[in-house]
Amino acid sequence: MARVLRCYAMDLKKVIAYSTCSQLRYMVVAVRLTHYSVRLFHLLNHRVFKALLFFRARVVIHRLADEQDLRRTSLRASRTVSTLLLIATLSLVRFPFTAGFASKELILDHSYRETTLMAL
Repeated sequence: MARVLRCYAMDLKKVIAYSTCSQLRYMVVAVRLTHYSVRLFHLLNHRVFKALLFFRARVVIHRLADEQDLRRTSLRASRTVSTLLLIATLSLVRFPFTAGFASKELILDHSYRETTLMAL
């Protein structure tokens, strides 16, 4: 549902906010885990990179004279802002060798191990 809404949202901040819904499944699975450190690592990782996305989005909105509608903007941003947006996005989408990849892989790995042990 969030993926569909994100495709049709035209507000820059709403697009970023809808992407949090896709992370909820990892957070729900992480709550079941007995490994507290894995849960905390994923939560902190998600919080840091989501905050980076929102801060950079606000910089873009400010530079475009408070224009948030993606239809009216071409997302002209400085190279620094674009680079930071790219880094945060890659981490949140589980790109290999990023903190987001590591935290989600830990959740999936520990979840698989715990369910396998319970099945035995």
